[in-house]
Amino acid sequence: MFRQNQGVCTTESTDWELVQACRADNEAAWDIMLNRYQRWVFFVPRRYGLTDADAADIVQITYTIMMDNLHVFHAESNIKAWLGTVAKRQTWLRLKKHDREDVYYEEDLSDSALLMSKSGKPQDTLALADWLHDGLGRLGEKCRTLLLALYLEDTKPSYDDISNRFGMSVGSIGPTRARCLKKLKEIMNEIG
Repeated sequence: MFRQNQGVCTTESTDWELVQACRADNEAAWDIMLNRYQRWVFFVPRRYGLTDADAADIVQITYTIMMDNLHVFHAESNIKAWLGTVAKRQTWLRLKKHDREDVYYEEDLSDSALLMSKSGKPQDTLALADWLHDGLGRLGEKCRTLLLALYLEDTKPSYDDISNRFGMSVGSIGPTRARCLKKLKEIMNEIG
């Protein structure tokens, strides 16, 4: 168990123990939480007729939203029901938009642009590129290469391509991306 075994999470850990470990950036806890409910979350958009690729995107978005809202959970929280509700809402949004993945990337990039405008507002494109290069250089290699692949390659790779290239499950790309963007934001705020 989480508290009794010096922070080690296992598949027997409760949802609450996993949430607490996730709050402490325990990657093993994220993997266990993902594996525990990934099929459940994946089934929600499939039930509404979305493709496997769309369902995989919904899984990523749902877990990213979970990561951003870890502070709302408590010991009695029903994680499965919460994830199901978020997945339904994201499915409905996907059904309303023809090309949701481009919007998803645009949202990420607008967050990055907002991050940049808060941190010193470089005066020209070259200064902005240098500033961003410095920030990316301070990230760990895994995060740096993932963000470069997702945002700065000439063609946007699919999540399947990213999964194969980085040896990650498709469902873990979104949460990993969110953690990396969070780290980049912290670094960018430091270097201003």
